[in-house]
Amino acid sequence: MVLLVRGDMNERTKHFVKNFAQEATCKSCDMKLRAPSSTTTPLANHLENKHFSLHSMFLKDSGKQGRPDGAQPLIKSALKLGKDLPQRERTAMMTIARMLVFDLQLYSCVENRGFREPMNHMEKLYKIPSRTTFSRTVIPELYRDTVTAVKERMHADFWEGV
Repeated sequence: MVLLVRGDMNERTKHFVKNFAQEATCKSCDMKLRAPSSTTTPLANHLENKHFSLHSMFLKDSGKQGRPDGAQPLIKSALKLGKDLPQRERTAMMTIARMLVFDLQLYSCVENRGFREPMNHMEKLYKIPSRTTFSRTVIPELYRDTVTAVKERMHADFWEGV
């Protein structure tokens, strides 16, 4: 969040028109905003939330800095990541299952700290299923899919005469 001070008033006029004592209109989208005379934070927040490119230019022009690189991600960006999470969760779960099968790993491997830390680093919103989930549902499903694919391939090869 950016708090504008008195020196930033000319920067504000590039993007807003003051209508009344406590109201300003955005030049980009004509939205009316309440802006008490003591602060212009609502105006800066509007730029940040609705016109991100203008907000970036504003920060550059006013010499302000945005969020530090190591800052916690905004809730909005985290939720955007989560929109396709069910599909990504399924893909991640099947990838982990294939790793267990290909490398002949124990199911308990998914509960080890050495496995969880890198996974949480790569995909913060993903909750790794327990070893019982893998042993009772995911690996048997992978097995059935593989058997079905092999049977279909053998059936096709049989009819082709290979």
